[in-house]
Amino acid sequence: MARSTRSHSASRFMLEQRSPAFANNVRRLLQVRAATSYNLGEKSGKIAASRLWRVGLPPIDSGDWNSRVFKRETEESDVLHTAVFLLVDWSGSMAGRKCEAAAKASQLINDAFAQVLHIPLKIVAFTSTGPFPVMGVMKNWNERVSDVSMAERFFHFSSRMSGNNDADALLWSYKDIIKRDEKRKVIIVLSDGSPADGFGDPYYALKQVVEQILKEKRVDLYGLGIMDTNVKDFYPKNVVINRESELERSLVALMGKALVNGGTG
Repeated sequence: MARSTRSHSASRFMLEQRSPAFANNVRRLLQVRAATSYNLGEKSGKIAASRLWRVGLPPIDSGDWNSRVFKRETEESDVLHTAVFLLVDWSGSMAGRKCEAAAKASQLINDAFAQVLHIPLKIVAFTSTGPFPVMGVMKNWNERVSDVSMAERFFHFSSRMSGNNDADALLWSYKDIIKRDEKRKVIIVLSDGSPADGFGDPYYALKQVVEQILKEKRVDLYGLGIMDTNVKDFYPKNVVINRESELERSLVALMGKALVNGGTG
């Protein structure tokens, strides 16, 4: 009976369905991920039909230029070597529709990155007790988590909702992901507002942590705003979700920025 009650209580954090459009867009990302690119103008490799016309021209550079009619596969796209860390604000201001939307966004991101694109993903919710951050792991790197399990984990962590020490939580996430072997590393911070806890000035502290991470250039950093535009004050690369109905469209835009565009925009 207790288990049934918990599952029912957690149901508001559960993503009910995904639209065909979302699934199709994720498949397009998968196609981009699997695409092979080539360096043209090589002296050996596979024949590049678009370069064969060089053979019929008078010798240039002693014929070296004319002979470069081959192509070679480049190294695999960085997308094939990417790890993603999703850091979710779980402070008191997220209570209600915001935390429900955040939990559902996390399930969509888990579905897209971990289950479809097979990209290593870690999801951690954060809050704080006074100046000290409190971290709740919703999904670890090598773990497979269903929508039901994730909804229940978010539900149970709701009892810890309090302040938000963003600077320390982000620094904790950064130290975790830079240990990974993947060539590209992405942190997505999902939040509804400004930091409200921590030592000293929490606003200034977050600014400093973000500035340092961007300066080191070891991680691509994105802000995902939930019904609030404050992420724009901290994260140069950002997407804002104004209502739950925008979840899928906004997440596809974010994934496109983080993966397909190679971290730009």
